Amino acid sequence: MKRFNLVSEPWIAVMEKESDEIREISLSELFINTGKYRCLSGEMEIQNFAVMRMILAVIHTVFSRFDVNGDPLSGISLDDRYVQTENVNEDDIEEYAEAVKGNWFKLYSMDFFPEIVNEYLEKQKDRFFLFSDKNPFYQVDPEEMKVLIKECNNDDSTSVMGKTLNRTISESEHVKAFFAPVIGEVIGKKTDNTSTKDLMSESELARWLITYQEYAGTGDKASLVREVNGVKQSTASGWLYEIGGVYLKGKDLHETLVLNYIPVIPVEGFIGYIQRPCWEKSGIDNVRKICDEIFIDNYAELYTNWSRALSIKPDMDMDGPVSVSAIKLPGITKNSRSIEPMTVWKYHDSGKYKGVFRPARHKAEKSLWRSFGAVVLPSFSDGKEKHIRPRIFDQYELLSQASGERWTDIEGIGLIDNGQQASLTPVDEVYDSFQVNDLILTDQATDGWITRIADAVETTKAAISEYELYFRHIYEIRGLKDDICRKRAVDRAEEIYSQLDLEFKSWLASIEPGMSKDDKIGDWYSYLKKILTAEAEFVFENCSTRDMKGIKKNGRTMNITTEYNLFMRKLNKIL
Repeated sequence: MKRFNLVSEPWIAVMEKESDEIREISLSELFINTGKYRCLSGEMEIQNFAVMRMILAVIHTVFSRFDVNGDPLSGISLDDRYVQTENVNEDDIEEYAEAVKGNWFKLYSMDFFPEIVNEYLEKQKDRFFLFSDKNPFYQVDPEEMKVLIKECNNDDSTSVMGKTLNRTISESEHVKAFFAPVIGEVIGKKTDNTSTKDLMSESELARWLITYQEYAGTGDKASLVREVNGVKQSTASGWLYEIGGVYLKGKDLHETLVLNYIPVIPVEGFIGYIQRPCWEKSGIDNVRKICDEIFIDNYAELYTNWSRALSIKPDMDMDGPVSVSAIKLPGITKNSRSIEPMTVWKYHDSGKYKGVFRPARHKAEKSLWRSFGAVVLPSFSDGKEKHIRPRIFDQYELLSQASGERWTDIEGIGLIDNGQQASLTPVDEVYDSFQVNDLILTDQATDGWITRIADAVETTKAAISEYELYFRHIYEIRGLKDDICRKRAVDRAEEIYSQLDLEFKSWLASIEPGMSKDDKIGDWYSYLKKILTAEAEFVFENCSTRDMKGIKKNGRTMNITTEYNLFMRKLNKIL
């Protein structure tokens, strides 16, 4: 039994450019008309990110094998389903790399994808059925699930209900979501323990299935995680759950997809490796490879990696509650050996991961521009200082050749959990962006624009740290406990960041290559100083008698006057 094919059935939510209306389209229609859509427009930004990466897996696969005219690239051997059968020969690597780069430039000049993409999808169409008793999309089939249940640590798989798959709800049977966007009326008898929160359409299920593989928590019990050589494998939450996602957003969906399509993997030795999207293997073969922790050396496999062996009953009635069988799988190793190009990296100089780069997750309260240096500065290693730039920014080497002056949105995306490792229940979505001129991002000289802007961000943070200390001392003068002083001062600092957010983004987007760096950065410092001074003066001018009297600490008098003067001296020194 097979039904709802993602190649031909509408399921991808997009926003049309002309009308701004949101509608659902099939994979086939998407590739024919990418230039007509503004962006993906699903229920959440994390969903759009996960679906975009699945679409990119198609693009990586096709254009690693064919040119835009639909002819196989030199050195590529294919079977009758257009699956590559062996890696590119070392002697052909240089020619191959130039050919796939050529694909990128031609795709960038178009506003649709060539027919070869849909020709490939037709060859693979039998792997894109959402409901199927053989090779269902992003799943193991029912017989494969029976085999895996016998191997897992449980008597049965875990049932993941629709309200758990749907990350706008993220409700389990044990933890209720009281503020969910769906009311949750009981279906049938109350003892059924199901509600309207578990209902969704086929198209919604397709989107949430992809998203859940990337953003699953850890609360389900059935698992194939085991010990290997005396070391227990890590349990997979979804890979995108573990990283601070970044990507490039263009003027429309076509440009966004091309900007994030990396034709040549920027890791030595991996050029010409076979792109292996999950649908080109059976479900159980995908699971076996994940359990054996075989290193992922291609983007299509990374972008369609599974955190769960999932199985949907082929005959599931979509008028009733959605339930998916699930078994946890081992996670991807989180270090800089990963080819992941769409994450911010953090170098750990102490602690458990000392000497290792790991993906850095976004924080809900922290705007993306506050991590400007981590996001856009070129990679370097200088003694204790080490930095890896997200590899997606290597795209600007191609973009600078293909385009003149233009602006790109840098998007940051992530999901915040509840901090409980046993469940990792989602509690908040992180989504932020800033816009910057492309020629600014390619100015990587020692005194170039991105270095100067990164320095300006750090200077801004230093000034606000002094502002935070100013308020901490004031609260201390007012007799508050240390922990309350710290919390209220941090809250004051975050209020300032919120106040500065739009102004900084506007300032950043206004920078053009021919401008004076000193003048432009000076403009920002003047504005920042005006805001911080006005806030400090307001507190000073509206102080109480207690503030004026102050306290004695470490042999000196601390009152509103001493702390205001100290803050202004430090601020003048910084700015």
